[in-house]
Amino acid sequence: MCRMFVMIGGSEAVSRARDSMIASLVNAAKKDPHGQALFGNAEISHKDGWGWVALHLDSKGAALHFGRSTISIYEDPSINAPRLVHLPPGGKAVLMIHARAASKGMPINVFSTHPVEAITSNGYRLFIIHNGTVDKEELLRILNIDAESTEAKIYNDTYFLAQYMAKKISKSIDLNIIREAVRLTKTALNIGVVLIKEQEAWVAAGSFYKARDDEVRRKYYKIYRGETQDLVIYSSSTLIDFYNPNIDIEWKELENGRFEIYRISGEKIDMVESGIIKI
Repeated sequence: MCRMFVMIGGSEAVSRARDSMIASLVNAAKKDPHGQALFGNAEISHKDGWGWVALHLDSKGAALHFGRSTISIYEDPSINAPRLVHLPPGGKAVLMIHARAASKGMPINVFSTHPVEAITSNGYRLFIIHNGTVDKEELLRILNIDAESTEAKIYNDTYFLAQYMAKKISKSIDLNIIREAVRLTKTALNIGVVLIKEQEAWVAAGSFYKARDDEVRRKYYKIYRGETQDLVIYSSSTLIDFYNPNIDIEWKELENGRFEIYRISGEKIDMVESGIIKI
């Protein structure tokens, strides 16, 4: 399983909050009390690699930064490299970072490290970070991919989820596309999604999990949402409950099943959809 966060806002606001969020993520990846309570000592850390995507949009165009590493986020010195998430002033920005603990049976390699990427039929780039498990076997069947093929063995469930969503996307992300992903969920669909187009981006973030009236499970899978005038952050629970980032923001638990979708240009950020998905 995994820990992660998604930030959307003005470039300066994202830059001000990023270091504290990264520090909390690194600490949560190294020692996750929620993961330990739910899964035992095997999930006390999220050691199976990490990755990030940063997007900056202004009147001049777009700048994309993207990388993945199989080194644990708390052991990789590049997490502190200034180039990692350098955002010029002005414009709008999106930042997603993910620390991975691979689910049982899933490959551990750079191909399956998040963010995973897919290309839509229109040639747009789609990036996904994910905490939880979706039905890989069903995705392979839908995508008509041989379960014994090399592709099926070296990529994980989230990779095939990205390919599936990319096939569904035409010009934007909407709740119907998220609903299809929820239908394939085994444990949880805590996701951040970025669709990058020519002059704009679409971002989806939210949380669905099968709690089964289990409070320990809820504490692990719940997502927090924080918002200021020029910034919104979606964060895995451990970052906030145990390593509260030094940010002047009020955190609220996101309702289970709620997903929110934004359209972002260099001039403004609009929330275009927010809704609760149940199965």
